[in-house]
Amino acid sequence: MTTSAELCDLEARALAQPPLRTRYRAFRDGWAFPVGIALIIVAAALLRLCVPAGFDGIGFDENLYRGYVELLSKAGVTNYPLLAEQFIDHQLEPKNQAILPPTRIFYIGGGYVYHRVFGLSPLAALHALSAHFSILTVVVSAVFCWRVTRRRDFTAAVTALVACAPTQIHMGQHALIDGVFGFWALLVMWLLWENLQQRDSTPWLISYAAALAVLVMTKENAAFVAATITAILALNHWLRFGQVTRRLVITTFAATLVGLTAVVLAAGGVEQFVLIFSLLKVKVPALAFMIRTAGGPWHRYLVDLLLVSPIVVMLAGAALLNIRGSNIPGQAYVAVFVALSYTVLALFPAGMNLRFIVMLDMPLRFLAGVQLLALSRRWGRYQRPLLVCAVVALCGYELRQHYILFIKGSLYELVTEGLIYAQGIIK
Repeated sequence: MTTSAELCDLEARALAQPPLRTRYRAFRDGWAFPVGIALIIVAAALLRLCVPAGFDGIGFDENLYRGYVELLSKAGVTNYPLLAEQFIDHQLEPKNQAILPPTRIFYIGGGYVYHRVFGLSPLAALHALSAHFSILTVVVSAVFCWRVTRRRDFTAAVTALVACAPTQIHMGQHALIDGVFGFWALLVMWLLWENLQQRDSTPWLISYAAALAVLVMTKENAAFVAATITAILALNHWLRFGQVTRRLVITTFAATLVGLTAVVLAAGGVEQFVLIFSLLKVKVPALAFMIRTAGGPWHRYLVDLLLVSPIVVMLAGAALLNIRGSNIPGQAYVAVFVALSYTVLALFPAGMNLRFIVMLDMPLRFLAGVQLLALSRRWGRYQRPLLVCAVVALCGYELRQHYILFIKGSLYELVTEGLIYAQGIIK
């Protein structure tokens, strides 16, 4: 039997507890956001590690990277210049076509580390490296959005869109360097923003310098990112993204020089480095695949992006046109980064491939998120649930595109011809 004193005590405890609605709000404000982001990242990992890739062969690029890791495993990492010597000997043969250079030292070296540390085969090591950096891209996307906007709904929406991006999933399922390069480009874009906001902060400068140096050591396309960064620093007087200091400018050029020096040393010296790219300059334009698929006008990338993610591209385009009508911090910075990067890439019309522009996957989804929020402001009292439904629907559509292009269509190379046929535009 419960005494009256015990009943009074139970009643007092019940009254002392906050109402259910208050407890829900406390959970939502304190734990719902980090738990939600964590679940999105887990979902992104499962998409990259568990979903079938469609194309189950060994691509041309994958085979070359595997060969470099195998050779490095036999020769030892201290004999890295041997890769450059063998590349030069191979390319000096007139009958041999152009192949990928061994100057992409972070990816090849990373594959070697995974091979030695985890006991994976060279190809499996490269697959694991690509998958891990594709997942890290989702993580950095979340951190970037939160640091720039401090908007929970916006951060969750953009992170989910990046997690479901068809090209990002594809990059994480194959031994391709472009997803890894895209991660470092995104990291550099975020850290440059941080340094523009926080004048001469040593931790941020060191982080930015390290990321930029590794970017240069990852792929020669770093020249496009470096040109974009230089333009942003030069235009900041008018764009007013933050403060450009002498230390930031010096750090930018010093980090680029450090990365380039590491590549030159890995190539065996300046003479061999110059010879590698001289041979590529002569042989690459003669590749039958390049002649048939890699040309086009400046809007070639827009066509390919529309074929893969049409809704995201249209939303991002609308955000670019409405750049002054948004209250999302950082929108102008991301928009300028996208516009400048695209312009630099389009200046080279003889070597176009959608893989080269996957570094803009997250910035485009950032802009698409801006436009979704702008549209949701007109939805009245149902703004939040309708916004959630819109993001979920768009993620579902992106996953459907991945199924059509990469699982059903078994695409490996992301060229216009394959994208058109995979979607049944031309049968």
